[in-house]
Amino acid sequence: MEENVMAVIDLLHQSVQKKPDKKAVIAQDGEVTFHELDVASSRIAHQLHKAGVKRGDKVALVLANDQAVLFNASYFGIHKLGAVPVPINTRWAMPEKYFVLEHSDAVALISGPRHLEALIPLAQGKPVEIEGRPGQFNLKHFFVTGSEAIDGFTPLGNVVSEGSTDVPLLDPPPTDRDPADLLYTSGTTGMPKGVLVPEGNLADQPGQQNLAQILSALFGESLLHAVPLFGFTGCHGLMLMSIRAGITQLVLPRFDPEQLLASIERHRASSIMGVPTMLNLAMKHPSVKDYDYSSLKFVFFGAAPIQPDTVRKMLEVWPKVMMLNGYGLTEGGAGAACMLGPNPRDILDHPGSVGKPVGCEVVIVDDNGNTLPQGEIGEICFRSGIERRSYYKGEENTQELWRGELLHTGDVGYIAPDGYVYLTDRKKDMVLRGGYNIFAVEVERVLLEMPEVLEAAVIGVPHPDLGEDVLAVIAPKPGFKGGEGSLTPEAINAFCRQHLADYKSPRHVVFVDELPKNAMAKILKADLRQRYRDYVLDLKAQEA
Repeated sequence: MEENVMAVIDLLHQSVQKKPDKKAVIAQDGEVTFHELDVASSRIAHQLHKAGVKRGDKVALVLANDQAVLFNASYFGIHKLGAVPVPINTRWAMPEKYFVLEHSDAVALISGPRHLEALIPLAQGKPVEIEGRPGQFNLKHFFVTGSEAIDGFTPLGNVVSEGSTDVPLLDPPPTDRDPADLLYTSGTTGMPKGVLVPEGNLADQPGQQNLAQILSALFGESLLHAVPLFGFTGCHGLMLMSIRAGITQLVLPRFDPEQLLASIERHRASSIMGVPTMLNLAMKHPSVKDYDYSSLKFVFFGAAPIQPDTVRKMLEVWPKVMMLNGYGLTEGGAGAACMLGPNPRDILDHPGSVGKPVGCEVVIVDDNGNTLPQGEIGEICFRSGIERRSYYKGEENTQELWRGELLHTGDVGYIAPDGYVYLTDRKKDMVLRGGYNIFAVEVERVLLEMPEVLEAAVIGVPHPDLGEDVLAVIAPKPGFKGGEGSLTPEAINAFCRQHLADYKSPRHVVFVDELPKNAMAKILKADLRQRYRDYVLDLKAQEA
């Protein structure tokens, strides 16, 4: 029988009761206390309700970090109606945005003025195409932040300081199976997939509650980050965690390594969060030692294993900080999470590990679904007893995701005898060279140890004799030039062979100014594979 649960909106109500005057969000678009955020969200809920948005309706959010206050207020305003927020990646191209707006069945959207170009045709009722066919939308209500009415969009006005807060009581209260959020993941191929998150997988889930208690003790008073709020990590991992714990969110409009470093001093931040790529770039920035970091106590990172060299550099710059690595996925939430730390020594002693499971169990399986013993490499799966997330309108994909009791991640790794989980690669990032399996992350870890290398990505490219060969794509540090000195392909191969088997060491190297990344600063391997798919074949043709 479905039971009433602690709902997402209850997280805000709790912090309002405990810390009404504490700053909840400080961002480019202003700052609000928990009480002010609660009131602003009610004003947005009132306008949505007045327009006809009702319980269960999907409401798209086209807002980025430069409007973090309004993102928070809109998100909780939607939840106050029992409606379902659909955060949109503002960096997506028009076809991707149109696809998600159609696929999600959104009846309303809230956008910032900067993102209206792709949306104005929809507000004006003009036809748009999605992958060569006419789009079919349920959108009826279009809102824009601010006070200016723009091309069919209704202005929300200054919701922080004015407007009605009259919102109908949500009766009956949400149950554990009621939809909470609809998050879209950027797939490596094709259009994004929608992950439907039930209430029982989010606010009320014991793993989330326990994790929040742990992290709130570590975070201190504030959390600084530039992680996009429209994604799983930013929305659930940072925004909701901060709201639950009563922590001030210090949200940067975008990631810039020097701005991140300077903001620690400016805001006296007690904690920061970044994906390993962000922290790596920050530690290699020329101004890294120019700021006062005495307030910083905790560094949280995730999305990929962090390089030991980055951890060592952080300890040089921030010698007293605690560190925690988090591993999870949009499709799993808190029912699929591992943590490593918070003692930095724990991270350095287990390079390549994502830690131990929190509130769940990790199982390693082979391609046939058979459980593998400790130490053997296979697909990482999670088992937990909470309400499952599923793919919206994706029954077949959901069945592939959940097989029996196991959530299949698509990540490859193993469990060590001491219980630590090691992530070796994504299945699709494995290079099969002449019958040998080569994990890209293993090679990248070595390349990033080179003092001349700023960023590195390893991919498999077609090879006429070997099937695939290893190609390293490298962005040199400022002051170094690819193809010269210690950054010739031969020198790079020789360096790698000091640490890796010869067949794993890249014989092919290309140099770029910057690696392509998505909004989460994850390197876009699919783009690199597409760009360099004929690299070796072209070399062979030239030699012939």
